[in-house]
Amino acid sequence: WNYFFIQNSLLQEGHLILSLVGVLCSNVTGK
Repeated sequence: WNYFFIQNSLLQEGHLILSLVGVLCSNVTGK
């Protein structure tokens, strides 16, 4: 249970980082 919870939170953080990187890249290419 605990391991699954930690892995799930890590996946959510990964998605958040990926979305942030995507926004940064789109801003850079937009300019």
